[in-house]
Amino acid sequence: MRRQINPDELNHLYLKIGEAIWHLQYVENALVPFIIIKGIAIELNSLEETEALEHKRKLKKLTLGQLIGRAHKLNLLDEELSNKLKTFNQERKWLVHNSIFESGDELYTDNGRDNVFQKIENFIQEARMLHGYINELIVEYCVNKGMSRKKINRIAENQISKLKVGHPSLCV
Repeated sequence: MRRQINPDELNHLYLKIGEAIWHLQYVENALVPFIIIKGIAIELNSLEETEALEHKRKLKKLTLGQLIGRAHKLNLLDEELSNKLKTFNQERKWLVHNSIFESGDELYTDNGRDNVFQKIENFIQEARMLHGYINELIVEYCVNKGMSRKKINRIAENQISKLKVGHPSLCV
């Protein structure tokens, strides 16, 4: 049946697009330390903090495609992860740049709307999976280099605690 998207469906669409972009950024943000730790620093504590922060600052400016390219250049991606990231990047391009042109007309049919909503939901699930997978690769790499998983978890928990209660220097 052809009809215009109703306000609730439109709100749902906007909500899901926002959620998808948020999770896209988690993937991008996971690739930054992945590249620094596995491709630039290579050995634990081999970079000064200022040096690491400068690499982080530069890498955070890159798009997903550029981050994937940098990881390829440093030979950090196995074929499976490379293929998943390339496919994910194509979906990102659809979501961010082409969804309205390629799928806007689909919003005028029930099946079309369902297909667009499902495509966005699939993107979100893939982003969650990639984010977790990349983070686990970082942890495994650090453990293999001699850092304990317990220490890694403690550092992460401390960082989260600071965010929840506020850092003293941020509460001025």
